[in-house]
Amino acid sequence: MRPVSCWPSSWSTSCFSHGWIAMSVVGNAKRLSLSLHAKHWPDGRQVLGAMNFSLAVGEVLAISGPSGCGKSTLLSIVAGLDQAFDGRLEWSGGQPPGLGIVFQTPRLLPWRTVLANVSLGLADGAKNTSPARQALAEVGLSEAADVYPARLSLGMARRVAFARALLSEPDLLLLDEAFASLDDEAAGKLRASVMTRVANRRMSVLMVTHDLRDAEEMADRLLVLGGTPARVVDERAMPTRTSAPTLTSTAVPTDRSFARGSCPP
Repeated sequence: MRPVSCWPSSWSTSCFSHGWIAMSVVGNAKRLSLSLHAKHWPDGRQVLGAMNFSLAVGEVLAISGPSGCGKSTLLSIVAGLDQAFDGRLEWSGGQPPGLGIVFQTPRLLPWRTVLANVSLGLADGAKNTSPARQALAEVGLSEAADVYPARLSLGMARRVAFARALLSEPDLLLLDEAFASLDDEAAGKLRASVMTRVANRRMSVLMVTHDLRDAEEMADRLLVLGGTPARVVDERAMPTRTSAPTLTSTAVPTDRSFARGSCPP
């Protein structure tokens, strides 16, 4: 399977009105390094302050914080969808990796069937639907292949979005509240699918979440954003993963104060 490039074709060492990106080689163990000075909205308001972090090959990094503090904006910067920032983004190997994204909303094309939407994850998807059908089977939606998005529940649409993102076997998977509105069983199966790829293919994952179960079951590290403009106010190493997450979990976080609407001191 040949992944579709999700990156702007013109990307190289580039300068933008509010920031610049340098595609240079960093350590072999790193997938990316971000040194962010600031991110402003077009009206001049600053949404993100100074922060630095890196993501290693095969690492899962979770980002949490109050609603509206800029977590999704940070993910958009890494995805290359928002290039107007002050800072530096470096990729190992000098170029962006194969990328998969699951957005907060499923972003399915309403005029295409479920199968056709998933097939967008492959350059030759229109010619060979077998990989897309396998991806739908993995998320439990084989029977919905010929259905249009309008007939899907939000949870089903999210699973289609997951199938599309995982189909290309990305090197880097970006998840933006991707498990929201899923029942526990469906979320558990998708977490397991992601972690299997982390273990077998050394896929890296950068995930935004309000649900600390996601961080507990998947992440190596957790960054907590807070303040105005948002900065990293806490960084926590999560317990070492020993296996892919199970379909159910009884783990209960001891501190959820920063999950929604508040920040730790």
